[in-house]
Amino acid sequence: MVETEKDVASEADDKVAGVADHVWAPLGPADAENVKADEAAVTLGASSGLKLSGGVAASALSAGINAAKQASASDDKEDKENKNTNHGGGPSWFMNAPSPSHFLYGMDAASPARAHMAALFDRLYPPDGPPRPSALVVVSAHWEGPSPGAVETLATDHLFFDYYGFPPETYTVRYDCPTDPALASSIATTLREAGITAEVHSGRRGWDHGVFIPLAVVAPAASIPVVQVSLVGGLGAAAHLRLGEALAPLRAAGVLLVASGQSTHNLRELMGRGEGEGGDGEGSVLPWAARFQAWLDDTVTGTVGGLPPEGQQGEARDGAGWDMDAETNRRRAALVGWTAAPDARSAHPREEHLMPLLVAAGAAGGGRGEKLWGGWAAGHMSLASYLWW
Repeated sequence: MVETEKDVASEADDKVAGVADHVWAPLGPADAENVKADEAAVTLGASSGLKLSGGVAASALSAGINAAKQASASDDKEDKENKNTNHGGGPSWFMNAPSPSHFLYGMDAASPARAHMAALFDRLYPPDGPPRPSALVVVSAHWEGPSPGAVETLATDHLFFDYYGFPPETYTVRYDCPTDPALASSIATTLREAGITAEVHSGRRGWDHGVFIPLAVVAPAASIPVVQVSLVGGLGAAAHLRLGEALAPLRAAGVLLVASGQSTHNLRELMGRGEGEGGDGEGSVLPWAARFQAWLDDTVTGTVGGLPPEGQQGEARDGAGWDMDAETNRRRAALVGWTAAPDARSAHPREEHLMPLLVAAGAAGGGRGEKLWGGWAAGHMSLASYLWW
């Protein structure tokens, strides 16, 4: 089952209609076949995850969540991951840019970033390493809570093709993963217990492209149950750190938290660039994008040189009572006060594509993350992705 109606809440940011069909080189027959989430044809194989669904999976995970609330989290990597991924431009991971000068070259089917994504699960979960996640909980930039401060959770069985004007084959992408309504309900309960307004979504929304597009690359077997959690309505930065904190017990229950957004996201800049203005080389990166990305790298992975300037911290003052070391406090304050970062509003005219990263950072307790890979498209779209153990 598919869904193509426009989602009014995210329409302005999802509509990449300026990308006309004729600027793309269509996928060949073999490529088109690989777009489908066919378990028999993927290298991850049937052992890539537990085929859990319904109440049995939710009962086990809910028990794990409740146990995690009562016990200290383990230091073992196998139950501590959460990941911030760049979900690309619409369905670009499943298209071929016609030339290196095309403005989305660098995040198409042949790009290094896509290859990194496709290899990620083998990297994180080698045969002699930790088990694959028992569930994937995805926070996507393309779904916002219904009112300020509110969050919804989602378990669904279909896709929401919330991108427009792309070639026909991009609407045949499949991701037939199991889901878990009881887990979605359990997460909503956990969030309410943390003081966050949360409900299970009662409508017929499907997985948006911030969910199914990256997962079709990272976990193409589609064998692991998926539940989605919306952004916090109103897009407050501190609220997203708190959302991550509330979701943290999922990690100790064997759940991988996937934060799906983009390190820089300026559609007006993208639509203003045409053929011959693309390229993903470091030399072609616009200065404002490079400055913001350098700040983000230092904030996520470095020692965080200091707080945003006095008077520009916004909600950062909310962190005064956090019981964390100085570096962690600086990191949290910098993320909450992100608008004081260099060229912040050029990188994110609207902040919905940055907020998933704050959720991931919050779930990691504000600790230091690891940069998995970088890269650029169109001279300003950062492909940076991060991991917190």
